[in-house]
Amino acid sequence: MNCRFAVLFFAAIFAAAAAPGPIRFRVKLDPSLGAQTVSGRLLVFLSDREANQSRLQSSPSPGSAWVAAADVDALKPGEAIEVDPNIAAFPKPFSQAAKGKLQFMALLDVDRSYAYNGPGAGDLASAVVQIADVDPANTEPVELTLTERREARGGFQ
Repeated sequence: MNCRFAVLFFAAIFAAAAAPGPIRFRVKLDPSLGAQTVSGRLLVFLSDREANQSRLQSSPSPGSAWVAAADVDALKPGEAIEVDPNIAAFPKPFSQAAKGKLQFMALLDVDRSYAYNGPGAGDLASAVVQIADVDPANTEPVELTLTERREARGGFQ
């Protein structure tokens, strides 16, 4: 009986984690970036621009990408963390974005300097992921994978 309860308990947790709800992200560290754990400030960007973009970034100017942040401590290669972009976000919680085509990108700011200098050497980034017809107030988690390491200010590998 106890084994059956444990199976049902874990099945319920798994189902709840995958259920639609306010937008959230699962950000994974690709093992191709090395065997070291990484830490820093994880930034997730959202853009509703129609044109496909190769990079997203935020600025105080109107119409730039939205940004959410979360601290990351010792993320291992192959591991993923879940980010709720409704806790620490600008200009608003991501779940308040309009329905439609949205683009997302993650960047791990390893030295926490993005707010002062933009992306820097050693920062890790995902590709821009485009999703058509998404409802940020009620959707499945968005998967992003950190696959690129910035070698110097100005470009990614």
